[in-house]
Amino acid sequence: MAAATHLIAALAALQAIESGRQVAFMAPTELLARQHADTAARLLEPAGIRIAFLTGNLKASGRTKLLEELAAGGIEVVIGTHALFSKNVRYHNVRLVVIDEQQRFGVLQRAAILDKGRESDPDDRPPNLLMMSATPI
Repeated sequence: MAAATHLIAALAALQAIESGRQVAFMAPTELLARQHADTAARLLEPAGIRIAFLTGNLKASGRTKLLEELAAGGIEVVIGTHALFSKNVRYHNVRLVVIDEQQRFGVLQRAAILDKGRESDPDDRPPNLLMMSATPI
């Protein structure tokens, strides 16, 4: 993905975080999600932003702690795969959802991550959505 796209996503994430909210960043594969997590770490961690990586392959012991921190608001940006809208994942207050390669997710999958954000909002509002793709649609 182009550096400009990463920068746009990072700036949007910063705005959400500055307002005390969380960001969920979903990619269709673990490899792509890991690449995004590495880039986010380089761009955002120096500013003190807490980032986590969540996939279905995360072991139970690490997963439990991560999910507790996510629900409590201790994680500001979570990057991962379909695991981000798993039944047991709870957010503190998601204001931005970023979906990369959005065409690789079905309508119901995209709606599921937005529903997670809505459930986490005290006013039951859906989060803002940024969809990205390198594929011409």
